[in-house]
Amino acid sequence: MRLMLLMFAVGCLPGLVLAQAPDTVFLEELTWTEVRDVLAAGTTTVMRQDFDALTDVRAFRADRRNAARENEAAALERSLTRLNGNLGSLLSTIERADVVPTSQVVQAVGAVERELNVTLAEWQALRR
Repeated sequence: MRLMLLMFAVGCLPGLVLAQAPDTVFLEELTWTEVRDVLAAGTTTVMRQDFDALTDVRAFRADRRNAARENEAAALERSLTRLNGNLGSLLSTIERADVVPTSQVVQAVGAVERELNVTLAEWQALRR
């Protein structure tokens, strides 16, 4: 009996491997609600990155040992605050919509995410 169960389990393994979720999602293959949810999930992830960095920058500025880099840190704080507001507005737009997000919204999310990546790289450079 155990041998049969083992053979059955081994026989099912290739099917389990094939049943894994793909790494890539094509927007054309999703319903509008799925597109909205994917964008909202991505936006909230990016918002979390922005908020964490903003919290770190504020702590960096509060530390007197970093006074020589105050101007750079203040500029980063302003950028991160602005990006967080933009992301919040985009998330609100995505969540309110009863239709598929427009290409402009999708592009705006991508643009803000790219800008955040540049800002996060600047933050990493400042911390060194």
